[in-house]
Amino acid sequence: NQLRFSNQLQVDFSLEGVISFRRIMPLLLITFVENAFKYGELHQADNPLQIHLAVDSLKMTFFVKNKKRKGPKEDSTGIGLENIKKRLILGYPDKHTLVIRDEDEFYTTELTVVL
Repeated sequence: NQLRFSNQLQVDFSLEGVISFRRIMPLLLITFVENAFKYGELHQADNPLQIHLAVDSLKMTFFVKNKKRKGPKEDSTGIGLENIKKRLILGYPDKHTLVIRDEDEFYTTELTVVL
């Protein structure tokens, strides 16, 4: 996406902990990131897309927050998030929490998975 937008996107990415020996379900996190790029306003330096991944010996936490884009919105079926919710129930029953906050200006997702 940086290449598509001439490196003009504002992204704050951070990684905390050692991830090299941790395994999770494939493609579990991509929907959150794709949605942020698709629906977020990512050109403001004071409101960058925030992507934070933290891993410790017990859990993994993945946090994504973006400012909502003003103006016309792309149509959304919501199928991506619904699929993730179903996959989490199947793959991590009683071992995950997913908090989605759809506020006026910002959209935030926070996923915690017990490893």
